[in-house]
Amino acid sequence: MKFDSKNILNLLKKKKVWKKNDFEINPNLYWRYLLVLVVVVIAGSFVFGVIIYGQIKSEPLSAVDSGRETERSDQKNSILEMLEYFETRKEKSELITNSPSPVVDPSI
Repeated sequence: MKFDSKNILNLLKKKKVWKKNDFEINPNLYWRYLLVLVVVVIAGSFVFGVIIYGQIKSEPLSAVDSGRETERSDQKNSILEMLEYFETRKEKSELITNSPSPVVDPSI
């Protein structure tokens, strides 16, 4: 670079900037906010999972087993009721098929 009078004058001139300095958006700041938010959500999910696991682990198993026994007995009762219903239907059907049908006189 030669030290001409033109180059020296160009160095001393203030460059015109057409943007406003007060209204700049710093994207790095928003990315940091997003990163912090993601880390907080992940940490919160982990803590929530540990708390739920602790509650499930501390529950007595006998309460769960007694509920299952009543469910099984209810299911067994409903199955027996359905079997009785179909047995009565079978008996009625056999009664109808085995009974003699009345003879219809076409002359009457």
